[in-house]
Amino acid sequence: MNGQTAKIFLSVAEHGSISAAAQELYLSQPAVSSHIGRLEEDLGVQLIIRQRGVQKIALTQAGQAFIPVAAQYIEADKTLMRFRESFDRKLLRLAGGVYIHDYIIAPIAGK
Repeated sequence: MNGQTAKIFLSVAEHGSISAAAQELYLSQPAVSSHIGRLEEDLGVQLIIRQRGVQKIALTQAGQAFIPVAAQYIEADKTLMRFRESFDRKLLRLAGGVYIHDYIIAPIAGK
């Protein structure tokens, strides 16, 4: 799971609709469904009840229980981002093959 998946789940739970969540998040309905499906697979539980021909979804008991967990995950993700941004970023990391290092990076870096 990542922060985006947690946000998608919370949006689906809030709206009671995959389509409405997709519209709010500027994602396609299949993308939202895919995120929810992978989340359910990762957790090993069904979070929402899908019914053909019905636009509204219902949360399972596990889905209801997962709402605060997803909210905590988003807050932890925000805290981590603030932590990362709090440090001065003067270090430049470049990666490349030997040629790039020897003939481009080293001369520029003075090494």
